[in-house]
Amino acid sequence: MSNRKISLSILILILFAILLVVPAPSTVAAKSYFAERYDVTLSLQPHGDLLVRETIRFRFEGGVFTYVFRKLTLHKLDAIEDLQATLDGSLLSPGSQAGHVEIKRDQAITVTWHLPPTSDAVHEFGLSYRVRGAVQKEPNADRLHWRVIPEERDYLIQQSQIVLEIPPSITPLQTPELTGATILKQENHPQRFVFHSSRIEENRAIDILIRFPAGSVIAAAPQWQIAEAERQTLGAQARWRGGIAAAISGLLTLLFILSRWNDLRSQAEASTQAFQNFSRPPHALAPGLAAHLCGFPNSPLATLFDLAQRGFLIIQEGERKWGVRTFEIVRTSHSEPLNPHEEAFLEALFRHRKGKVPLSQVANLTFSQPYRRALDDELIMLGWRSVERVDQRRQFASLSASVMAIGAVGFAGGLWLGWENPLGAIFIGSASGLLLVGLVGLVLASTISTLSDEGIRQARQWKSFAEYLKDIAQGKVNFIHAEVFDRYLPFAAGFGIATQWANYFAK
Repeated sequence: MSNRKISLSILILILFAILLVVPAPSTVAAKSYFAERYDVTLSLQPHGDLLVRETIRFRFEGGVFTYVFRKLTLHKLDAIEDLQATLDGSLLSPGSQAGHVEIKRDQAITVTWHLPPTSDAVHEFGLSYRVRGAVQKEPNADRLHWRVIPEERDYLIQQSQIVLEIPPSITPLQTPELTGATILKQENHPQRFVFHSSRIEENRAIDILIRFPAGSVIAAAPQWQIAEAERQTLGAQARWRGGIAAAISGLLTLLFILSRWNDLRSQAEASTQAFQNFSRPPHALAPGLAAHLCGFPNSPLATLFDLAQRGFLIIQEGERKWGVRTFEIVRTSHSEPLNPHEEAFLEALFRHRKGKVPLSQVANLTFSQPYRRALDDELIMLGWRSVERVDQRRQFASLSASVMAIGAVGFAGGLWLGWENPLGAIFIGSASGLLLVGLVGLVLASTISTLSDEGIRQARQWKSFAEYLKDIAQGKVNFIHAEVFDRYLPFAAGFGIATQWANYFAK
C-alpha cells in the first residue's frame, strides 16, 4: 500500500508540473477590424438636394462582432431623409435584432447595423440617403462643402473611391477640391469627378468642396443658413442692447459708489493741517504701533526688534540647513509689563513652540488677527482710530459686495436666457456693469481711512519721521551718529527700510 501511495503522489506532482509548464489557451481571441474599401457617390440634384450612397467593406479579424454603426451629423443641414441600409447587398428592415438596422434621431442620426455573432469574416455595408440644405449661398457663388468620410472613427481605410456627379445643366466654377487624403488618381469628366485614394488613417476626415455660379443650383439659401443669419442679426442687436445696458447700469452705480466713497474720504481729510518735519519720533510710541498707525505692513518686525532691544527676546544663529544660515528667536524670562499688542505678539509667536521659534515665523504675524486686533484696540484707546469710520468702511465694503452679488445673479440669469435673447443680453450687460462697479468699490473701500482726525494728524507726523529715516538710509542726510542705529532700528524695520538702514550703517 505504501508503494502505491508513493507512486500516486509522484504522478500528481508530475501532472502539476506539466500544468505549470504548458500555458493555458487564451480565452479571449484578439479582436480587430478595418475597412478594405470605403466608397462614396455624391449625386447633386438640379434643385440642390444631394443623394449620397456609401459602401463600406469591413474585414473582421478574431473576436466576436455584433454591430456596426455610422453617425450622420445634422450641423448646417436642413434634413437627412430617405435612409436605407443594406448588408451584403440585401436591404435591411428596421429593428434591433440581428439582420436589421436601427436608426435613432437626436442631435445627430445614428445608423446601427445589427449582425449575428461574426468573426474572421468580410461584410459589405451600404447606406443611402437624401440631404436637404447641403448647398449654401455665398455672395458670388453656390457652394457645396460635404464631409465625405467622417473624422470620428477608430479604423483604417485601405482604399477609397469618391465620386461626385452633377446635373448636365450646371457648370461648376472650378473642379472640386478633395482635402484630407492623398489622391492617387483623379478622373475629371464634364459631369462626373472621380477621386482614388488609399490608406486613410484613423480619425482623419475627408471633405469635398466645389462652387457653382450664383443661382445656378439654388435660388435661395437653405433654411438653416437663413436661420443662422437671423440669429447673427439678433445676436448683434442683442449685444448692442447689452452694451448699452452695461454702460447705463455701470455708470449709474459707479456714480453712486463714487459719491458715497468721496463723502467718507472727505470726512477723513477734513482735519488736514500743516505740520513741521520730524527728525526724531514725534511721541513715545511703540515702533510696531507707529508702523500700524501709518499703514505699513511690517509692524511685526518692528515689535520683534523692539522686544529684542528691551531684553524680552534674543535672536541667535541656529543650525545650518542645506548650507544656509538660520536664526532663531528665544524668549527670555523678563516679567516687566507689556503693551497689549506686544503680549499678543508673543502669544501668537510662541503658541505652538515654547521658548524657541525660527525667525521666519515672524512673517506669519503680519496676518495674525489677534495681533492686528490688539494694535487696532490700542489706537482706539488712544483716540486715534474711529469706531464710527470703521463701521462706515465696513458698510461701504458690504455695499460693494452686494452690488457684485446682484451682478452675479443677473449674469447667470442672462446666460440662461442666452446672448441672442434681447432680455438675456440686457441682463448680461447690466450685470457686467454691476460686477465691474462692485469690484471697483471693494478696491476703493481699502482706501477709506479708519483713523480719527487726531489719528490722521499723528499718522502724518510719524510718516514725516519715516521719510527722515529713509533719507538717512539713502545717504541724503549727513548723519554720523552711529549709536542711534540700534535706537531707530525697530522704527526703520516697521517703516520697511530695515535692509537699507543696516546697509548704510554697515559702511
